[in-house]
Amino acid sequence: MTIPFTDDTAVLRVPGASALRVPDLVADLLPPEITASRRGRRIRRTVLTALGAYVVLLGGCYGLVAAQTSMAEDDLVAAERNVQRLQQQQKPFAELVGAQRELQLTDGRLAALLARDVRWPGLLADLRAAAPAGVRVTGVNAVLATAPAQGGTSIGALTLVGNAPDNRAAAGYLDALTEVKGVGNARLTDATRTGKTVRFTVQLDIVKAALSGRYTTPRGAQ
Repeated sequence: MTIPFTDDTAVLRVPGASALRVPDLVADLLPPEITASRRGRRIRRTVLTALGAYVVLLGGCYGLVAAQTSMAEDDLVAAERNVQRLQQQQKPFAELVGAQRELQLTDGRLAALLARDVRWPGLLADLRAAAPAGVRVTGVNAVLATAPAQGGTSIGALTLVGNAPDNRAAAGYLDALTEVKGVGNARLTDATRTGKTVRFTVQLDIVKAALSGRYTTPRGAQ
């Protein structure tokens, strides 16, 4: 019996039989200690690589935060410089700014004191202008309420005395008073004939439309 060997395959030849292939056999003949040592080294390399990547990433994040912080600090410094520059530019106008502030305070005080300032010249002129031919206003007496009614428009009362040629003319004047701005609720309280003249008395409410608004309207809006 002849058993020839090739380089990579062992073939057993038996006379009268076909060739038999010997299967490849793989066996780990290393001691367990060496195998465990190699596995431990691979694990350590993997852990160290991951740790190194984490350190690099952490360093990058820290650098980014530091850069953003530095930029924010630079912006803050620039803003503070701009504020200082503007303050320096405003110094020559300090007196003007102070005068404007004092003027605003004065306006506020006047608005509080004269919030119920009535446009008396215009109102009296309108009352006389509303009188029809033959009717003459001889006297006006007005009183402002100390505390206007809640939710109402009346701020005072006005008593008007005049002369008319007859009752019809006095009634016509009463109707005309409804068109006068600043008064309302006109009512005839007395009408007495004296010779050819009817002396009449009219009571009216002074309403908020009679206010001048000179000190309650903001400057520039008047």
